[in-house]
Amino acid sequence: MNGSSIGFWGPQIYKFAQQPLSPFTPLDSTSNNNLYYTGQPGKLYNQATGLGTVDFNQLFSDFKAGK
Repeated sequence: MNGSSIGFWGPQIYKFAQQPLSPFTPLDSTSNNNLYYTGQPGKLYNQATGLGTVDFNQLFSDFKAGK
């Protein structure tokens, strides 16, 4: 995507997820539950939903900028 290897994603995507303009939208509502999912407000990572939904354009921009 940017002409070079980006390496191991784990540490980078968690760093991006903690930014004010995160490329991830957490699914953390406690009022929108079902039998398998319960939101956990204030948590960065949820075992059911991971980091949430991804804005891939923003994620690409973050990787490209090396934030």
